[in-house]
Order: sequence, then C-alpha cells, then structure tokens
Amino acid sequence: MSFLIKRTHRLNELSSKNISDKVRVMGWVAKVRNLGNMIFVDLRDRYSTLQVVFEEELLEKASKLRNEFVIGVEGVVRERPQGMINTKMLTGSIEVKADSLAVLNKCEVLPFQITDTDISEHLRLKYRYLDLRREKMRRNIIERARFTKIVREELEREDFLDIETPYLQKSTPEGARDFVVPSRIHNGKFFALPQSPQQYKQILMIAGFDRYYQLAKCFRDEDLRADRQPEFTQIDCEMSFIDQDELLDEFESIMKKIISRFKNKTVEELFPEPLTRMTYKDSVDYYGTDKPDIRFENKLVDISDIVRGKGFKVFDDILESGGIVNALCFKDSGSYFTRKVLDNLMTTSKDYGLAGLSWAKKKEDLSWSSPIAKYFDSDTLSSIEEKTGFNKEGDTLIIGAGPYKKTKWGLGGLRNFLAKELNLYDKNELKLLWVVEFPMFEQSEEDGSISAAHHPFTSPFREDMDYLFTDPLRVRSRAYDMVLNGVELASGSIRIHDPETQSKVFEAIGLTRKEIESKFGFLIEAFKYGAPPHGGIAFGLDRLLMLLLGEESIKEVIPFPKTNKAQDLMSGAPGTVSDKDLSDLGIKITRMEEESLDDSE
Repeated sequence: MSFLIKRTHRLNELSSKNISDKVRVMGWVAKVRNLGNMIFVDLRDRYSTLQVVFEEELLEKASKLRNEFVIGVEGVVRERPQGMINTKMLTGSIEVKADSLAVLNKCEVLPFQITDTDISEHLRLKYRYLDLRREKMRRNIIERARFTKIVREELEREDFLDIETPYLQKSTPEGARDFVVPSRIHNGKFFALPQSPQQYKQILMIAGFDRYYQLAKCFRDEDLRADRQPEFTQIDCEMSFIDQDELLDEFESIMKKIISRFKNKTVEELFPEPLTRMTYKDSVDYYGTDKPDIRFENKLVDISDIVRGKGFKVFDDILESGGIVNALCFKDSGSYFTRKVLDNLMTTSKDYGLAGLSWAKKKEDLSWSSPIAKYFDSDTLSSIEEKTGFNKEGDTLIIGAGPYKKTKWGLGGLRNFLAKELNLYDKNELKLLWVVEFPMFEQSEEDGSISAAHHPFTSPFREDMDYLFTDPLRVRSRAYDMVLNGVELASGSIRIHDPETQSKVFEAIGLTRKEIESKFGFLIEAFKYGAPPHGGIAFGLDRLLMLLLGEESIKEVIPFPKTNKAQDLMSGAPGTVSDKDLSDLGIKITRMEEESLDDSE
C-alpha cells in the first residue's frame, strides 16, 4: 500500500455498522502482542484506538513493528470474537483483519514509553512531541481547543468583536519587565512585546467598537511558578458605556455559562447563587489574601484588643509597635495536630513570612493545652474562645503575631496549607467570587516610591480623588478580580477616560510631564477626541483551564511551555544571535559562557 493512498476513516468513525467494509486506516502503533500465529496491534490516532490483526503472509512484516511506528493498514472490519470485546475502547467490539501493511515511518528507541506516568519534567519538555502523544496530554490539548471554542461562542453571542492588536508596541510600565525587541530600521530603539493589550483595547473603545475581545498572547519577563509562564493567553475584554456593577454582572453571567458548558452541567447546578462581592479590605482581614478560597470557613480572627495589656510581653511589644495578633480556629482537629505536627508548623510558618506563631488545643475537660495559656487570666481565655469559636474538645487554635501585612498574608498562606492537609474542602467544588475596591497605589518597601497597584489606567473612586497627592495609599480604585478556589482568575478595572484625571494619576506615581508625553502621549491625546466611559477585564485562559481540568500546573494545558527558568528544552531557546545580526541591530554584547539548557530549579 503506498503512503500516498488516503485513509478512508478516522479510527473513531468505525463501528459495528462497518462490519465487512474494506477500509484504510493510519496511525501510530500503541501496542504489539505477538502470539506466533497472529499479531495484534493497537493502532492509535488522535481520535481513538483500534485493534488490527495480522495473519499468514503479513506475519513476518508485522513482527518488525515497534511502538510508535507510523503505519497504514488496509483490511476488512469484523466483529471481535465473543469474550474478546473491550468495553474500555470506543472501537472495542470490532477489529480490522489486515490485508496489507505499509510502514510510513519508523521510530527509534524511545526516551520514555508513551504509557509511562512517572516521567521527569526535563524529558517531557525536551521530547514534547512525544509527551503530547500521551493520553492525558492529548486530552488536555483537545479540551483546550473545546474550551476556546466555547469562550468565543459565548462572547460573540453577547456582541463582542474579536479584534487583533499589535505584538510590537511601545514599552510601558505595567508591573513586570518587558520583553524587548530591537529595531534594525530605527537603530538603538526597541519595541516591546505586550504584557497585555491594555492601551490598544482602550483605543478601540475610543474608536467606537463598544465591545472587544481577543484571545491575546501576553509576555512578561518575571519570576515563574506553577501558574505563571513568560508567555500566556488572556481572554481579554473591554466594554464601553458601562459602570462597574453592570460589567461585573455581564462577565459573571458569561463566565458561569462558559464553565457550565465546559463541565456539561447547568448554570444552576454549578452556581445556584449570585457571586459574593468582597472588598479587598475584608478579603485581607478575614482570609489573609486578595484571592480568598471560600470553599471552607476558618477565617482569620483579630484578637489584638483581647490580649492587649494582659501581661504577655511578646504580644504587648508587637501591639505597641503597631502590629496585630490574629488566630485561626480548626474545629475537631486535635488528632491531626500532634505535638510533632505543631513543632513542624513552627518551622513551616517561617516559609509564609510569619515572625511568630503559637498554638492552643482544647483538652477533654475543655481546658487549654498551650504554651501561652499561663500568661492570661480565665476571663481573657474565655473572650478568645467566644470570638474564635475555640470551645470544644479537639479544637485547635493557631495564633500569629507581628506586623499587619506580614501576619495577615502569612496566616492566609498557612490557612490554605492547613485546609489542604485537613481536607477541609471538596476538590471538585467550584467557588467563584469577586474581590473589589483594591488600593489604587502601593508603596515600595525599598525606596518608599508609589506605583499603580493594578495599572495606571485604572479609575480611582471619585470621592477619594482629594487624597491623590496628600494620602495616595488611602485612594481606592475601581479595580476588581474574579477568584476561583483561591486562585486569581481574572483582573480588570473601570478605566480613566478623561485626559485630566489620567495625567494626575501619572503624576501621582512620579512620572514627569516629559515622561507622560513620551510614554503615553498618544493615549492622552486620544482622550481629547470623545472617549466614552469604559472598562474591561482579562481572564487567564491557561490558569482557568488548569483549574477546570484539575491540574497543578499550567504547563499541563499549554502545548509548548517553558521551564521555570524560561527555557524551551525542545528547541533550545533562548539561543545566541550572530555577531553580524547584532551589528545590524546596533547591539554589542559581552559574550558569556554558554549555559546548558536544563530544568533544574
């Protein structure tokens, strides 16, 4: 059989309806079983797996087949014998009795078997084309395609237009380092790859397109982790003539429909109630994070006023310096919190930035077992019990003390860690919420400088404008995040749409008029030509898909991801550029010793 002859069927198209049909099928050898007088081959393509039987004159040729050979087979579809039906296979009730065999391509000795489950990340990324043949990865990439189709359909149903924006644009401050691209024509000048299409989508609103979306590639040169890559995909959206409540309602509805369709469930099944809208302040106060996981309770409780001035010097010193004392109560958890676990927790707490940690357990007689109980009288202990719910045998109290931010965020991290250890939530549950009223600015711990907490195009609360220069950290922004199971899923804001306010915000973060004109002059000018009120949001497509498929890393849902060192082990990127090419670009570099590409962290 010539490899030029086309297949007649994909493997999933064959069924008992095709019995006695002559067919030509092609794919990869997934498994070979040689019984001597016949050879069984599991043939795999993108769609399914099919059993092919080789007998008689084809035995010798078929005996040379190995896993991952690419073959074409012509033969007749027949029923499998009774007792040989494989209910786990889509085509498990039939097989093809081969009349001819063509080896379209051989396969060398594999670095790992396609069926292996325990493969190092280094091997998986170096031989990504093999890794993508594995069932889980094949399914994830196909699910990604299905997911993006649903996203497009739901957005376009609401009149959003899919509009592309440039990859080569001007470098602007958006929170992370830019990937820069040198210009040969304009020697000494650089483009930047977009961290997001922020300014262009605002320009589209000024241009009158009203509703825009794009599955946008974004690039950020920042430290990596499980849910972050140097290049990633956003579901990027913008709307005109909208206020914050309307926008949140719109995207809450859209995202519920997208997730429900992807999960093949109704919106009512997955999301029976409207999403909670929680302020940033409440999120940090009660959950120690700006992305709270609300699948379980265990809120942070401030007991500062209860323990203040009660004679425990450690707490008094912390409170005197402006710090806080907070507690977490875990009900009926005494069997988990053994003395060894509690000792280890003291060490673990340092990983979350906590300066100090203590604990208490309820004994059978409801008295306290705690290294700090002796410092407080019974009234103080009773007040702590009443406020935290620490009142039954087996309850455990984890107490953190220190500066406000470090203590809140540290206990928030510990809260999530312990919830996972204690199985406090259903891993299959999906809990969405909105976090709103973020701070407009944040202050650098290094030099005290002020920068935009979201980005400098975010609109401040009108009633906070008077604090823009006198007390900028007091200014709230009309920014919002959607959070799923403790992971930031989307971030957005109502935008500034008038040149005066935009210029003031730029000045508040320390930009000079010359810098404003150089970096953002075209946007400020565009605002002068009839800019409508507008706002938008961007969902992390990779991160959302990771959560919906139950994966731990976005590398599992991206076809060709980078390592945590931002390297492509398969292609060898990043690589060197010739001296001539560098000279054409007007760039001169000091050659460093070439580093081998690996996945060591």
